[in-house]
Amino acid sequence: MSVGGAEDDIPQGERKTVTDFCYLLDKSKQLFNGLRTLMNTSLNALNVMISM
Repeated sequence: MSVGGAEDDIPQGERKTVTDFCYLLDKSKQLFNGLRTLMNTSLNALNVMISM
């Protein structure tokens, strides 16, 4: 058995499922980080408006 032999045991459909899951997980992290940034920016803008 070669070093990459373990990958040969995984069916193509399952490999695609794992790849898709990892892609979607990465995208969700990016989106939630964007929401966090948006929330912080909004709070900063609100604080500036209140202090005027």
